[in-house]
Amino acid sequence: MNWQQQITEVRNAYRNSKSPEQPISKANYIVMLRAFKFLALSTTISDAYGTDFRRNLPGGGLSGFQMTTLPQCIANAETFASNNNLYPAAGEGIAENIRAILELTAPNVAQGVLVPLQGTFQSICAGNL
Repeated sequence: MNWQQQITEVRNAYRNSKSPEQPISKANYIVMLRAFKFLALSTTISDAYGTDFRRNLPGGGLSGFQMTTLPQCIANAETFASNNNLYPAAGEGIAENIRAILELTAPNVAQGVLVPLQGTFQSICAGNL
């Protein structure tokens, strides 16, 4: 499976939403966030890597002014997503994070994490955001 292509299609489904003011599925978002968390925790991310994965996650202010680690930002995003509506931009952001982390993730790890989400990805691409 070409995961970069699949996740790009998911990202584009959110990006090209016909109703950007309509909330997206919390369940879809949270399952993608958890997949991202697993990928991030199983990958070494160099400080020199050019992507700050935290910027695409909602709930950034939940830790106040403290500098947060990526795992804490992911936990904040899950708390935020559980308690608030999310919109297509959030779906686009988590898809973009997954796309970026795939460049750093071992293929067998990505396969193990993403195969169970194929139905979710297909549903999102079919317009069920």
